[in-house]
Amino acid sequence: MIVGPNDPVLVTGASGFVGRHVVRELARHGFRHIVCLVRRPDAPVWTEGELPPGEVEIERVVADLRNPAHCSAATKGVRVIYHLAADVSAKSFAAAFSNTVIATANLLEAALAQGTLRRFVHVGSFASYSGLDLPRGAIVDEQCPLERRYQEIYSPYVMAKTEQDLLVMKYGADYRLPYVIVRPGAVYGPGARERITARVGISPFGFFMHLGGNNELPLTYVENWAEAIVRAGWIEGLEGEVMNIVDDERPRCREFLRWYLRNIRRFPYVSIPFWLTWRFCGAWEDFCRKRRYQLPPVFNRRRAAALWKGHRFTNQKAKRLLDWHPRVSLATALASYARYWKDRDGQCHG
Repeated sequence: MIVGPNDPVLVTGASGFVGRHVVRELARHGFRHIVCLVRRPDAPVWTEGELPPGEVEIERVVADLRNPAHCSAATKGVRVIYHLAADVSAKSFAAAFSNTVIATANLLEAALAQGTLRRFVHVGSFASYSGLDLPRGAIVDEQCPLERRYQEIYSPYVMAKTEQDLLVMKYGADYRLPYVIVRPGAVYGPGARERITARVGISPFGFFMHLGGNNELPLTYVENWAEAIVRAGWIEGLEGEVMNIVDDERPRCREFLRWYLRNIRRFPYVSIPFWLTWRFCGAWEDFCRKRRYQLPPVFNRRRAAALWKGHRFTNQKAKRLLDWHPRVSLATALASYARYWKDRDGQCHG
């Protein structure tokens, strides 16, 4: 191991959906000094009873990563940084770049200046992969090209996550930053922001369009994901590696939708085959271009290829290098997910 249980480790985005699971996972593996970077002083970083009382020192640091001074304070003396913070809801490219990419650059500069960093674990996303030139049924692995045509895919999130990855890689090449990049599939579990991943379907016109068909669904349960993130921070010899994290059991999109309708909530939907989705996205994209983007190209070929083209996925590299195996089965994960949304819906209507 490149870090000991008493060494301080930093988790950015510690109060987020995944961040809280990472904090708990670090405590489960015996880390005793966890620095949690949050945006608000009242932001929760764990749930009562989840951490061993008196055994783990949680140091809460309120900081804005866009402020270099805050980054210097947060990284002081830390050995490993788990960088989860990102603006996932930015509506403009400028906001996404400022809140995610510039913030990451500030964090990297501060961490290198401290001189104590042994590993920078950067959390990427499957959204960074371009599926446009991949044939249907192709395997998405770590060698797949990244999406660089941000305006065409019309996604500030894709731009921010891809530029984050490229920035971390550049710091690794130019300044010998000891980094590892881990990219998850569709992360789900109690506390998730969305009920059903867009890979299954979307509701842009007031009704649910099932667009995933019989495609393989790259689900990553949040507890399995958190364990992979934590392992990427201590195992030796991983510098410069990029790994995809996805569960072994991957249902089909159609299977997941049917399960959701049976176990959580029923609603009407329309299934649309990929050939029709592709033509519709192409027509919308072409119309927007001809009209000089008077309408935003929210439907486009690049998005259709990334989400609904029918690719397959692999976790073999992560399993080999991290000695990681998803410990929570699909059945257990789905049962937990169903309980969460049923309880939440009951509270909303109670």
